[in-house]
Amino acid sequence: LGVEWNVLALDDTERSQLADTIALHKRFRALAHSGDVVRFDPVANGNGTGANGAQPASHAYGVYARDRSEALVVHAQLTSGISLLSPPVRLPGLDAAARYRVEHVPMPGSAWVWPQSGIELTGAQLAAHGIQLPRQHPESAVLLHLVRL
Repeated sequence: LGVEWNVLALDDTERSQLADTIALHKRFRALAHSGDVVRFDPVANGNGTGANGAQPASHAYGVYARDRSEALVVHAQLTSGISLLSPPVRLPGLDAAARYRVEHVPMPGSAWVWPQSGIELTGAQLAAHGIQLPRQHPESAVLLHLVRL
């Protein structure tokens, strides 16, 4: 994690958020540096990219532990789509028979709350049906941590 910021010029709130961001990075550093990077198909305006070349409304990407015991996934909402909700985020490639607990990881300085944090789904369910996230504002992201039970 690199911080390109004059930390001497930070106020107390910014300093606290930076400390929280560094702690979050340290929490997931081993997974991020040793796992398998995954990227998922972008979604354009809630209907797929299609032949018209529409720009994607959102992206999902992350890292899976090599043994698939955990995963860290980011869903970034780039623009507003034609639907109030983005399509479910499908996560193929996990252990299909295993159950995973899906937790929302709060980002420092964010007030966004996912009321269904802590749900449990199988790897097969995550691949086929995915996770329905609540509406997000454009240019925002959600971090999810999955742990095999």
